[in-house]
Amino acid sequence: MIAEAEKALSLNSWDIDAKIWMGNYYMSIGDNTSAEALFNQILEKDPLFFPARMCMGDLRRTEGEYGAAIKEHEKILELDPHNGYAIQKISQVYIDMNEPSRARQRLEGLSPSDHPSYDLNLTWALLLAREGKTNEALKRMDDETLKFAALAVWSTSVAAEFYALMGDSDKALDWLERAVRNGDERDDWFRRDPLMESLRGHPRFKKILDSIAFRRQQRSAPLKTS
Repeated sequence: MIAEAEKALSLNSWDIDAKIWMGNYYMSIGDNTSAEALFNQILEKDPLFFPARMCMGDLRRTEGEYGAAIKEHEKILELDPHNGYAIQKISQVYIDMNEPSRARQRLEGLSPSDHPSYDLNLTWALLLAREGKTNEALKRMDDETLKFAALAVWSTSVAAEFYALMGDSDKALDWLERAVRNGDERDDWFRRDPLMESLRGHPRFKKILDSIAFRRQQRSAPLKTS
């Protein structure tokens, strides 16, 4: 994927889709500085391009800058009040902030036809788990949603958050390991993610973060020549 984005940019330095892919790649490996630079380039040229604005909001959230994250998503909603992606993302911020009533208010104003996706299902499951409604939460986190989470890079760690909130550390750590295998190396975020707080004292949690450091070391190691 990264090679294809680089090739597209070599042919057209302003291929906006390639820039978004590159920015998301940088975020996935924990290089928020490079990701932010790309998103800013896009927004300077086209301030109304909401996918870049949404990515910037998500970057701010994972840096723990919740007010800034909400501000980015609100900019999207000023132009498109029914933008389901922005509403879902704001709800995630409120869940992180442990303000479930505000998250629920946002999500209840969103009809499935506005944003029919497994991502929305995952956000509802997180909210219900945050509220302590375990039976409802498990119904939301159904088999199809878990299949999606297993394949979608940005959603695999959400399943880890869900099981951490549900008090199932083993499943949460299994999903976090899977997230890393899927290419999610946001170790700084995992260290500060409030929904994973219960995992941080677990020996497996440290091993997972150590595996991220090892993967980076392997990528940066010079190739051996015969």
